Amino acid sequence: MQFATAFNRQDAAAAAALFSEDGIRVTPQGIIQGRDAIQKDSDKRFQSRFHDLSITPLIARGLSDEVWEAGEWTMKIGDQSIRGYLAMALVTEDCYQFRVSPRGFTPVRTGHMGYTFPLF
Repeated sequence: MQFATAFNRQDAAAAAALFSEDGIRVTPQGIIQGRDAIQKDSDKRFQSRFHDLSITPLIARGLSDEVWEAGEWTMKIGDQSIRGYLAMALVTEDCYQFRVSPRGFTPVRTGHMGYTFPLF
């Protein structure tokens, strides 16, 4: 998953670039709206030693112009391992295609998508 790859590289700009300009990220600390705010929040998390994110999709469903996926995540904050569950919605702004694999839907970006990640 592109988000986990960017997160594990500690690349806040790349993680935020996956969201639409007005994308939303839901966390236990609150709702973060907008690509710039998502990038700033990711930077803060990296400074707090968030790392080693792993996402395991368990369920994926597609509709006409959106896909949602639910699964589990694990990561570390410093040396402490934590885990939880996620729900993610991919909604088209321009156009995109999906590649189906055993791990779920993989978006192939041909336009911009709005991501919602209720992660951590």
